[in-house]
Amino acid sequence: MRFNEVYKSDFKLELEELRPEFAKAAQKSYNCWHQDEEGMDVELGSGGICQDIASNICGVLVKWRIDCFEQHAETDEQHVWAVAYDEMKEEAYEIDIHPSAYETGGGYDWKKIPDVVFDGDDIFIGRYDYKKVQYLKDTWSI
Repeated sequence: MRFNEVYKSDFKLELEELRPEFAKAAQKSYNCWHQDEEGMDVELGSGGICQDIASNICGVLVKWRIDCFEQHAETDEQHVWAVAYDEMKEEAYEIDIHPSAYETGGGYDWKKIPDVVFDGDDIFIGRYDYKKVQYLKDTWSI
C-alpha cells in the first residue's frame, strides 16, 4: 500500500456495505417523528431523534451480528450515535447522520426539517478509539 492511500479494513468495508440499511433504519425513525405546530412530539417533547436513529442503526448491526452500543456526546452537545466494534480486530467505528440533515435547533429543543429522505451518502462512518470501547466494557458492561 502506498503511503497516501487511505487504509480501509475489512470491518470498515463491511460497515460501508450496510449504508443503505442504515439509511433505511434512520428513515424509519424520521418517519415516526410527529411534531405539532409548536414543535412538540407526544413521546419526545421538543427533543430530537438522534437517539432513535442510533438505536435503529444498532438494530441493523445486531441483525448482522456486529457488536454495537449507543454513545452519548462527551461535551455540552446533546447528541447520540452508534458505535460498531470488532473485539477480534480491536477496531471500532462510529456510525451517524449529522443532526443538521434532519433537524434544526440545539440542546433539548429541536425542530424537524420537513420532507427529509435519507440515503447511504448521509451515513458517516469514522474511526472510533477502540480503547474507549475497552474502557466502557470494563466500567459499564456494554
